[in-house]
Amino acid sequence: MCGNIDQSAAYNLKAWRNIAEEHIGGADMAIVQEQLDRAVALAKAYGATRLILFGSALTRPSHARDLDLACDGVEGWKLYELGACLEEALQMPLDLIPLTPATRLTRLIERQGKVLL
Repeated sequence: MCGNIDQSAAYNLKAWRNIAEEHIGGADMAIVQEQLDRAVALAKAYGATRLILFGSALTRPSHARDLDLACDGVEGWKLYELGACLEEALQMPLDLIPLTPATRLTRLIERQGKVLL
């Protein structure tokens, strides 16, 4: 898949974003369907039961600087592993949040986001 990921390390997705932006200069990136298809395939491999796209990748895909996804069915450290794997495979910064437990934010994402899985 994406190689062995040290489960004892706490992955900070904001740090990953900063590293990625250093490499791309903070430029806009277009989100293409192939990237979303790849994200769905990887999420399924990790046991995801739901995957919802939200944020700028949904509203302005040609100007998105990262990919915002909400996921259900992947718990604990596996969610962090999935996030790291997605960033590596897609070569773009990523925010991945769990859909459960439900919060005001996740309910908003469920109403306004695009269901990918």
